[in-house]
Amino acid sequence: MANIATSKIGTISSDGDFDPQTTNAGSYLFIQDHSSDVLNFDVPKTFSLVMNKKITTHIGGHISLPLPVVPSFHISYCSAPLSSAKVDENKTINALSTPEIPISPPLSLPVIGSWFIAATADTKTDFHIDYIHRLTKNWTTKLYGVTTMNLADTTDVVAEAQYDAPTYCVQLKAGTDNMVLGGNFLKKINNNWAAGAELFYTHTQASGGFSVGMRYRDASSPYGSHVNSTFNTMGDLTTCFSSFVVPDILSASTRYSFNVNNHNSDLAIGLKYTPRDLPVIFKGRYDFQTREWGLISCWRLVIQKIRLNVNVGVQRLVWSQKSPSFGVALQIGD
Repeated sequence: MANIATSKIGTISSDGDFDPQTTNAGSYLFIQDHSSDVLNFDVPKTFSLVMNKKITTHIGGHISLPLPVVPSFHISYCSAPLSSAKVDENKTINALSTPEIPISPPLSLPVIGSWFIAATADTKTDFHIDYIHRLTKNWTTKLYGVTTMNLADTTDVVAEAQYDAPTYCVQLKAGTDNMVLGGNFLKKINNNWAAGAELFYTHTQASGGFSVGMRYRDASSPYGSHVNSTFNTMGDLTTCFSSFVVPDILSASTRYSFNVNNHNSDLAIGLKYTPRDLPVIFKGRYDFQTREWGLISCWRLVIQKIRLNVNVGVQRLVWSQKSPSFGVALQIGD
């Protein structure tokens, strides 16, 4: 069964008089956001170069040159000035590490009525387009399409709508791939607790599924602990715990997964280190099921008004005879 929660389509977000991640419940798809921030990072596998350029106040573009993957070209237009859009640095880091995946704009639209459109093409004749529209204070919509021009029946279109209220968030999503239709919600119970669910149906497979989840977030301090747990119809029970070891500097996270049907389990642990006086983030993780460890450092530098983001990463299977995989991703922008 397909799970729209793990779709390649990113979740839209919005900002207004309230912050969706603090005041209201936030998205159900981000219920594991704190543990994912530590554990879910992609290590660059080769060398890649991404060049960003703000052509005008509203138009931006970039060229991605990964090796040996084919290059891609990206251009975007935002009805509001690009400088007002908020960029999610973690999404930028992950997008840099996987340049073969078209980089959807990791931003939110703060201006009501503003809209954003972006197109990406590569030499494999893959063509992608994103359209995001902040309709009102509460409603945001997104339309995503991808097609491979040299193959038949490879067009996929996904439409998404998100409603942010002071105490809950609702998302609706429909896609032509497997004819998926679904939605999710997350409701804030009090300052610490939130609960939600996801439901989806695939017409192609004539089947559906759901998942339920709860999250505890210690609201007494910005450095409080986070605990969440989800369960889906495949029998997967996942529990995550995240906490600051040293406020603003070192955080730790664990994720335990157990399938009640086949009794398979997995445990992953990770650390995130952010030095106070250095423009860098270090992340490391170890997965006990795959016996794979990974390390990545993400540097953010400014040299003569030119912004540089540099990801350097390495990963390896513990008992593998192969050499560790190593990669560097460099992003240059003004």
